[in-house]
Amino acid sequence: MNNEDKKDMKSVSAPQYVYPPMMYPQGDEINLLDIWRILVKRKKLIVAICLLITLMGSAYAILKPTIYVYSTAVEIGSTSMGGKEAPVDDINNAASKLKELYVNSVLSDFYRDNPNEKKDLLIDVSVPKNSEILMIGSKCSEEEAPLYRQLINKISAKLVADHSEKIKEFRAVLFERIGNAKNRLALLEDNEKQIAQRIEGFDKAFKVSPIDNSGTTALVMTELSSQQHQISGEKFSLLAQITDKESDLKLTHDTRLLYPVEKSIEPVGLDTKMMISAFVFAGLVLGVFIALAWDFIEKMKSQLSTEN
Repeated sequence: MNNEDKKDMKSVSAPQYVYPPMMYPQGDEINLLDIWRILVKRKKLIVAICLLITLMGSAYAILKPTIYVYSTAVEIGSTSMGGKEAPVDDINNAASKLKELYVNSVLSDFYRDNPNEKKDLLIDVSVPKNSEILMIGSKCSEEEAPLYRQLINKISAKLVADHSEKIKEFRAVLFERIGNAKNRLALLEDNEKQIAQRIEGFDKAFKVSPIDNSGTTALVMTELSSQQHQISGEKFSLLAQITDKESDLKLTHDTRLLYPVEKSIEPVGLDTKMMISAFVFAGLVLGVFIALAWDFIEKMKSQLSTEN
């Protein structure tokens, strides 16, 4: 190899690899200084993206309608037997009926009658913990409130009607038993009056002829007294039954709405200030990411052009 060849080899320098940001060979450590330089270099891009996202988010937050919860509470009716109350329907079973049957039925009827309306209406059914009350409600704007009120009322009315039939049958049984007991009581009172009249007659006969009627009167009086005792016992039992059944009637109540559909005091979701703050943060993060990605792409292009 001559001297000229050696000079040519020295003049040809080895290609230098240009590391993209966050990929400089510093062991496994991230070069924070280089990242900071990139961010300062691309600060206009970051600010522009942050402002754009903030403006778009602010417009959305301001124009977005305020959402409230519109709901009502349904108290499950109960029956009473012997003073022991029991719900007319299991609370979880009633909730399942509402979700799977009545909500779908009411919404299907609404969509059928209003084919041009949106088909994303949502009605929520829930059971508060350790409660025997059903909550039926939905999240919507004040503009949509009349529609949701109507739907919620229709759904709750179906459950009330279903339970009303059962409670109506239960009340009919109680009224029948009370009526039978009162009829039997009236019959016993008539018998009691007749026995009293017979006793009074025997008393008069005994006073007129005490010797001739003493034996017969004693036997009859004993029998009549026994009948009176039996009637008194049965009357006492019937009066207790009537009192119990009337008490059961008072304790039996229908499934009902505890209050009409009402709007929540506070709106749900993030308020306007929180939403704008969230968009500012999102815009800043997105701006930093795009700045780093942009710098990475430019250095990759520079590396490829150098190699070529």
